[in-house]
Amino acid sequence: MKYVLLMMTFFVMLAGKAQIPYFDVPGAGIRVLENTTAGRARNAALRTGVAYAVAIPTTAIEIASRTRLDPFIIPINYLDYKDVCTYYINPFKKRACQNKYNYLVGAHQQALGLVMAGVTTINNVNQGVKEQIGEKYVHITNVILKELEDMKHHAEKEFFFRRLVLGAK
Repeated sequence: MKYVLLMMTFFVMLAGKAQIPYFDVPGAGIRVLENTTAGRARNAALRTGVAYAVAIPTTAIEIASRTRLDPFIIPINYLDYKDVCTYYINPFKKRACQNKYNYLVGAHQQALGLVMAGVTTINNVNQGVKEQIGEKYVHITNVILKELEDMKHHAEKEFFFRRLVLGAK
């Protein structure tokens, strides 16, 4: 009886062109792992798309806020301070005064050159960065003007005391 059932199963399989059931346990595990990994990748791609969609308005506003750097130049009339160092009689003080004057003139030209280099560039900057650059330039220029005024005041005071001690001529 066993043999008859086995033979019938064999002939039914041949007639139906069916296959013997094949159990691939390692392959099944790999396919399950592949399906879960593909699902995770699909979800990550959807989350990335949503993150990009959320970032689009912010990026558009940032790009729209970019602007060119305008030339904001604060002129310093160096002719008012050119003769400051001539009030000194002491050659060491005169040389120190002249070095400080040349340093301040060079510092202002350097700061002005950096601002002008930013003006001539083709890149745009954010409005806030533009304002910060302007504030720094104005601060540097104000410090230079303050130092020049202090030099002028000190030299005039030195000249006044010298005239006071030596007498008016």
